[in-house]
Amino acid sequence: MPLAPVDDNGTVLFYEDSGIPDVNRAYTTLVLIHGITYNSDIFGKLVPFAAQYHLRLIRVNQRDYHPSSLFTTSEIEEFTSTDKVTQSLGVRKRGVEIANLLVHLIDTLNLPPISVGGDEKLGGISVLGWSMGAHLPIALLGSASTLSDQVQQRLQSYLRSTILFDPSMFPVGVSIPPIVFTSDRPKGLYWPFFDTSISLEERVQRFGPWVSSYYEPTEDISTVTLEKLGKRSPVQDLTEDTFSALSIEPWKKAMTLDRIPPDELTAMSSIEATARYPGTLGNLDPSVNRGILRHALGLDDPLLGSVGTPLVWPECKVVLVWCDMTLVDCTIASATLVKLLSTEGSNVKRKVEVQRLIGANHFPHWDEPEKVVSFLAGQI
Repeated sequence: MPLAPVDDNGTVLFYEDSGIPDVNRAYTTLVLIHGITYNSDIFGKLVPFAAQYHLRLIRVNQRDYHPSSLFTTSEIEEFTSTDKVTQSLGVRKRGVEIANLLVHLIDTLNLPPISVGGDEKLGGISVLGWSMGAHLPIALLGSASTLSDQVQQRLQSYLRSTILFDPSMFPVGVSIPPIVFTSDRPKGLYWPFFDTSISLEERVQRFGPWVSSYYEPTEDISTVTLEKLGKRSPVQDLTEDTFSALSIEPWKKAMTLDRIPPDELTAMSSIEATARYPGTLGNLDPSVNRGILRHALGLDDPLLGSVGTPLVWPECKVVLVWCDMTLVDCTIASATLVKLLSTEGSNVKRKVEVQRLIGANHFPHWDEPEKVVSFLAGQI
């Protein structure tokens, strides 16, 4: 069982490796970090397509997802502290863990560094965080200045990009608006596991349809408002005329989780980790996550102070991938980040690219894996 040590306290992260795609050609290593509830098996359908796009996939289980280490009592105390600076320290430590994971992978797997062949950049590492997991590539960049010179220099010749893949609200520091109910069905921006008016079992039942349905497409992420998205419907609720006019594939009327075989869904799900989330990273004040994000982008922050100069890993870009048929939570997150980039303009020191994944809900890596691998190969 591959376990990477990521600190001096016995903390480990579990990972699975797709292997070298072609011994005769340079390849890029793509580290994949899952979100809440579903572990790294959610990326399993990408593996068969990796080699043809010259990618080596490393699928990582986050902390709290077996067999990676659980959060310790002292770490949870940092997340739940009333002091925001203490909370931010807890987040930065997760970024340091990812940096140490990368160093371990480089040394253990003999990963190739970045090289240039003609007009093509080869080798190196890209770190992708999906959904809630986007907080880890953000924390990696946001904590870079706190790393030892040795780790900074070790990763300098490897780290080529971080990808925020359909991020959720929490990693970018968006607060949860009030829950709105219409009859028995939640409407608007809603997070089932924070709805204390219903039982845990009911939250689990509501989570699946909410997170894995296809919603009416968003055409322009820069014009998104909460009011507009609150009125948006899952495509299975559309009239036949509206559905036909949008030219949506019929199979998208079903939510993704209905297409995952029950035994595989059980193996990749951790309700226990999900239930613990509100008392760990889910407890963070939004301003803490905003501050870490701003530092990741090379921006000073009112809470965390100056980002410092020079920027660590200045050639490492950030790629925001927004899925245009995803749930409202993630659409708001991407729209918030796009607005921040527009507002700050040239103050943003790190290169950021914004890419739309057309026709994708929150689980395109399961529903259309080859499309996703091809897409990601063009972004890293």
